[in-house]
Amino acid sequence: ALVMATPLKLPPLAPSPVRTPVVEPPWSPPPPPPKQQQQQHDSSAPQPLLPPVPLGTGRRREIGGLGYWIASSAKPGYGVECLRNNRPDTYWQSDGALPHCVTVLFQRQVVLSDVAVYLDATDDSYTPCKLSLSVGLLAAHDLQEVKLVETEAPTTGWLVIHLRPDAEEDDCGENDVACCAVQLQVIANHHNGVDTRVRQLRLFCREDAPALATLADADALAADALLRHALARPWTSQQFLAHSCIR
Repeated sequence: ALVMATPLKLPPLAPSPVRTPVVEPPWSPPPPPPKQQQQQHDSSAPQPLLPPVPLGTGRRREIGGLGYWIASSAKPGYGVECLRNNRPDTYWQSDGALPHCVTVLFQRQVVLSDVAVYLDATDDSYTPCKLSLSVGLLAAHDLQEVKLVETEAPTTGWLVIHLRPDAEEDDCGENDVACCAVQLQVIANHHNGVDTRVRQLRLFCREDAPALATLADADALAADALLRHALARPWTSQQFLAHSCIR
């Protein structure tokens, strides 16, 4: 006999939920990367004048443009190029631990007589109070300190470092230095500041001195005369005396 199966009764289907269509926002380009901080200048305002460098007797010419400038560190937008723009309202600012230094490298030897540093008292704890000047006869690897300068209080103006003992003496150039590298080092700042600010930096030679003392150019300066000119110096430090002759 046939057995009739009872049909299964399924529950009614629940109505499907109404889905709200997702509207995507219109595409927009990503924001540009942040620009490096730059020193702001008002182009409409008159440019402040840089006072002349008090070099004393004798004519000088600036030779910093002949070298390649390197800073130990710099805050973005406050690089070493600010030392050469003839603006007292801009400055090079370091970004690291003491000491801070600026090194100038020359392709050939130059005869250096004076170094001028422009500082501003409004920089307060950023103002250097102890500076060291070193020169290298052949390159940056043989730097030797020639001057150590200290200031008692922050001042505004040029700080001139003379390589000869007395700037008022007859300028015969006997104490000028022939070098391929010059380094200005900031050892300490006023009020124990960490970073430093220097407004301008100038390197000078005597007007009658050759801008570049080339060993290969016999007409400008003979090799033996250049060697005597570079080594015959009245140095008193042990470091300089140790390199005053060929051994």
